[in-house]
Amino acid sequence: MSVKRRKRRLPSATLAEFEKLPRPYGWIWSFALGLIVAGVIVFAATRKGSTQASVGPVAQPISKSVYPSLGQLAEMSDDELRRQDFAMLNLRCAEGLPGSENLDIQKCLAILNQWAQRVRVETERHLYRAHDPKFAKYYRNSEAFLRASMLVQVLQEDCGVHYNMERIRNIDFTKSQDLFIHGMIGRDNGGTCVSMPVLYTAIARRLGYPIYLTTAKAHLFCRWDDGKERFNMEGSGNGFSAFDDDYYMKWPKPISQDEVKAGYYLKSLTPGEELAVFLAARGHCLEDNKCKADALVCYAQALQRRPDSPDYYAFVVANVGFPQMSNFQQVARRQPVQPQTGYPTPYDLFTPVRPPVNGGVGFAQPYNVFKPYTPVTGAPVGFPNSVVDPNFGLPQ
Repeated sequence: MSVKRRKRRLPSATLAEFEKLPRPYGWIWSFALGLIVAGVIVFAATRKGSTQASVGPVAQPISKSVYPSLGQLAEMSDDELRRQDFAMLNLRCAEGLPGSENLDIQKCLAILNQWAQRVRVETERHLYRAHDPKFAKYYRNSEAFLRASMLVQVLQEDCGVHYNMERIRNIDFTKSQDLFIHGMIGRDNGGTCVSMPVLYTAIARRLGYPIYLTTAKAHLFCRWDDGKERFNMEGSGNGFSAFDDDYYMKWPKPISQDEVKAGYYLKSLTPGEELAVFLAARGHCLEDNKCKADALVCYAQALQRRPDSPDYYAFVVANVGFPQMSNFQQVARRQPVQPQTGYPTPYDLFTPVRPPVNGGVGFAQPYNVFKPYTPVTGAPVGFPNSVVDPNFGLPQ
């Protein structure tokens, strides 16, 4: 029994108590103490040697980020992208661009989580309005419509999300904070129609809302679609609006029925197509900062995600000047070409006279700032198929 008692008190025994223990235990204590001292000496010597050997340029600290790199994201399938944080995809595409020098992705995502919680609380507090006779008509007697409306309202009124009014007339794609969501997170820069719908979607997905990005011609907006209710969400302006598809058939640029049937516009984007939007925006910023070779890679990757996109095709054409290349016609003939489609005049960036509000909530009209390139014909399907195919004459 005495031996067992000594074993229980060993972990908390003092040095004086150890000295009183029988000799076998004292011998063990002395041996352990010697090992500790020897270990300290060896560690100090190793540390000194490594310090002397590392004289020279200080190595950059290893990133603590656990998020996939942009290169890894570009290689992912739709299913793989669907499992990634939607906001992280956008922020990764902003890295390394002018205006994102101090970008901290982890901090941005933490703020978005806080904003999502703010939206959740305010939405639940006002959810009764969807069925209250005083407000129900405004919200179309729909909880989904109220949630979408509150999403935009809380982010604008409580979190400071707003449009960068300087960009309405003064088009400038050299600043990444106008094109990606970090310009609205912890900054007063504001966003544009390229970034504001992305921010709304990022918060929506944190709340479990079935909200998707959707493209009009030279415009981006959100769409709620849960299989039962489907409506468009417009927040690239002051407040919230819900315009039907006919609105975007006319604004900001006319869309033909053939283009809609072909799937170019007014469709909810897949994860890969959403990434293509971000890659194209990155290409815009790189190109206007005179990094055309890097911009071409982004445009080509976007085009690979949507090989039938007239817009991405036009960005590639404008960037490398395909029509002036001797092999352009030869390459084009090898691909099935879509029928020609009429497009508005290039560089028509902003429509001063907007169509009347049809089905909109309130008087919130969207603003629009988009890249000026507009194709004059439909894009060849699947052209180009690869950015490394020498037949296309792309810079390697």
